[in-house]
Amino acid sequence: MFNMINGGPYSDKKVEFQEFILVPTGAETYSEALRMSVEVFYLLGETIKKRYGQEHLHPGHLAGYAAPVSEPAEILETLLEAAESAGYGGMFKVGLDCAASHFFDREYGCYNFRGRQTSGDEIIDFLEDLAKSYSLFIIEDPLDEDDFDGFAEITKRLNLLISGDDLFASNIERLEKGVDLGAANAVVLKPNMVGTISEALDAANYAKQHGYCIIPSGRAGGAADDPIPEIAVAIGAPLVKFGAPQTAERTNKQNWLLRIEEELGESARLSSLESLNWLKET
Repeated sequence: MFNMINGGPYSDKKVEFQEFILVPTGAETYSEALRMSVEVFYLLGETIKKRYGQEHLHPGHLAGYAAPVSEPAEILETLLEAAESAGYGGMFKVGLDCAASHFFDREYGCYNFRGRQTSGDEIIDFLEDLAKSYSLFIIEDPLDEDDFDGFAEITKRLNLLISGDDLFASNIERLEKGVDLGAANAVVLKPNMVGTISEALDAANYAKQHGYCIIPSGRAGGAADDPIPEIAVAIGAPLVKFGAPQTAERTNKQNWLLRIEEELGESARLSSLESLNWLKET
């Protein structure tokens, strides 16, 4: 999963959603997925310039490009156009990390979204329309981190991956609550978010037992020697999320998975195909 365009607090544009993601679901191996995504990323700048002009081409604060406009649908179209330009039309799906807690107003119990105060139900309606128009693959943190009931509602209504990052914080107690309520069907795994690797692995095992998709993730500004690639392989995670394919702390993780794939040989390719089939069905 590649966070190609950065919004939220990581962009000068007023688009509340934090990450606009491309997922190379048409690839059959990790190495192919990485190659395709790097090619798309280096055409994305040209796509932004063509659509919006040079003045809207800026680096984001999460190593991707800054959101060139404030309309989420237009940003998703820009990502898909870049994939098409690279010759990979139909081989990528799009996703969002809304990071909704960042624009949730706890004092008034509403979201400051698109210039007005908005309810959780309205956020769900907006995302449902977006999902229908763009066949969204995944939405991460669509609602506030404590809105378990809202997460349960959007999981029930949308036939796609609904992922909890801030919702679960890689914490097994929060995950247990989510499972009980049917809140989300995927969990972002960040060991340093919960505190220890053992706690994160306990949460991953619990998630796996209950049918949740596990998505190991790097942290913004994290170290280059982060063990998360090894953890991802060890737990058999079908997805990883390290950011855009640039900057040392991100590309080191992506390249380390290439070395693991080379070492595992055919078994890595078979495993990736099995995961791909499962995700395509999702």
